[in-house]
Amino acid sequence: MAGTLLAQTQQTASRRMEIQVELRKGEQWTKVDPSTVLEKEAQIRFRVKASFAGYLYVMNQGTGGTYALLFPREDTGQANRLEPGREYTVPATDGAFRIAGPPGHDIVYWIV
Repeated sequence: MAGTLLAQTQQTASRRMEIQVELRKGEQWTKVDPSTVLEKEAQIRFRVKASFAGYLYVMNQGTGGTYALLFPREDTGQANRLEPGREYTVPATDGAFRIAGPPGHDIVYWIV
């Protein structure tokens, strides 16, 4: 699927996560390729679906090397339980993540 990241555990290939990146354009959300270069102040969110249950934690390593918890937090939603086959939006609130900081590559870690 274009615009979807697939993650697999090393133990079992039957465990699967799909992560889609969406970019806000005006009032609309548009699916974008995960390798898209985003401009400062762009707003993004993620759609996540897993084939297994667990608790989701999302961390970001910024261009300066610092780590920040993106989800769960009070402002991004605290209900981090995943159920198999159900799609979730991160952040789980009506908000979005705003691209900020110096140019470079951020790494987003998805931990279940």
